[in-house]
Amino acid sequence: MAKSGKGHNGISFSQLQAQLAKAIKQVYLIQGQDEFIVSEAANAIFEAAAKTGSSHMTKLDGASASLAEVLDSARTQDLFSPFKVVIVSDADKLLEKHGRQLATYAEKPAKNACLILLAEKIDGRSKLVKFLEESHGLVMCGRIYENEIPAWIATRAKASGCAIDREAAQLLADFIGEDLATIASEIHKLAAHAAGSERITVHDVEAVSLRDRMQDIFKLTDAIGTRQITQILPILNTLLERGDRPTGILFMAAKHIRQLWAIHELTLKGMNRREAALKIMHNNYVANKCLAQLDGFTISDLRRSTAILLEAEGALKSSQQDDQILLEMAFIKLAQPRRKSSARASSSD
Repeated sequence: MAKSGKGHNGISFSQLQAQLAKAIKQVYLIQGQDEFIVSEAANAIFEAAAKTGSSHMTKLDGASASLAEVLDSARTQDLFSPFKVVIVSDADKLLEKHGRQLATYAEKPAKNACLILLAEKIDGRSKLVKFLEESHGLVMCGRIYENEIPAWIATRAKASGCAIDREAAQLLADFIGEDLATIASEIHKLAAHAAGSERITVHDVEAVSLRDRMQDIFKLTDAIGTRQITQILPILNTLLERGDRPTGILFMAAKHIRQLWAIHELTLKGMNRREAALKIMHNNYVANKCLAQLDGFTISDLRRSTAILLEAEGALKSSQQDDQILLEMAFIKLAQPRRKSSARASSSD
């Protein structure tokens, strides 16, 4: 059974970048649950290989590719490129089933190739993982959590040659949520927009980054907060049709519920309602909207809503059911009128 990569002695993304400036190893195992970060690590290796001369990339799906196909791709000499990079995505099952054979290859790899295995989870007891730990070929791409995203944005902006104000980074995080690929794309656009000043401000974010796109997201969270069931489904359909990720939509809905809960908790501790809303929302207009929705939810309602969203998150990751149906069912549950027992719940709930 594969175990999480937590606690293994792999190198970080930044350590990988420092390593690539000196040399490229023949075998890498990149572990992480965020597809964007893992892909970035793999691309960094390929870009480093490309700088050394002509390099060719081969991509394989580990869920369907055989061990022979993977190893043959790494061992077969390319007539037109002296160096070959083979990237195997979704390699979890391949590692679990053929870990020993891959470890044998890692000990004596093809000299003119780099094999990169991408996996969500790894087994620290395996020979391959232990070998790559020692050879510094194990790369651990940890998840970026919600509260870490503004700092990640600042670091990313700096790497793009442009500083970003703290308020602007927070606003961008609020706009997009945990979708790092979209955030990275927006930072690239913002850096180009602010090229003259070399500093990204709140006004830049408002002018460039998904303003119209996020209006629909906020319409959805407002419809949930005001329990407008008839508005939820059309807005959700619009978001999905234009390509918004179901996990991103769910994240924004969950964030809205958490914000309402946080305001509620502060008011129960004696803080003025408006002060509490401003403390959580950092925006006068949004704070006013949240205050208008607050009376529609008791602590019990918010606890129940959080449970519904957590269940939906698990279903999105594991269920074969249609994503849109899962979201529709979850959001309709959130917007259902309060039951009498919930309406009578006291603030001490």
